[in-house]
Amino acid sequence: MIQQNPRIKIAVIDEDKPGGVCLTRGCIPSKIILYPAELIRTIEEADELGLDVELKRADFAKVMGRMRRLIDADMESIRLGLSSSENIDYYHAPAEFTAL
Repeated sequence: MIQQNPRIKIAVIDEDKPGGVCLTRGCIPSKIILYPAELIRTIEEADELGLDVELKRADFAKVMGRMRRLIDADMESIRLGLSSSENIDYYHAPAEFTAL
């Protein structure tokens, strides 16, 4: 367990969804979407392993729904972590510096 220093306080200000680009619309969603495609490729090559299988269809709406559920759960976990820390003030809003 990480020990928190009660003297340190930080603010996290982010108007975007928690997790950043990689989690919300970059690397991670792409990999979640590509995984079923890899399985399709494996099924197509199953004959080489002595397996007689047939892929009847791929449901892209279900693939996308799975991706969204996984990403949403991760974002909620990050949001909860940021919001529940005594050392972090989390502001889900735009911000700007007004002075040096």
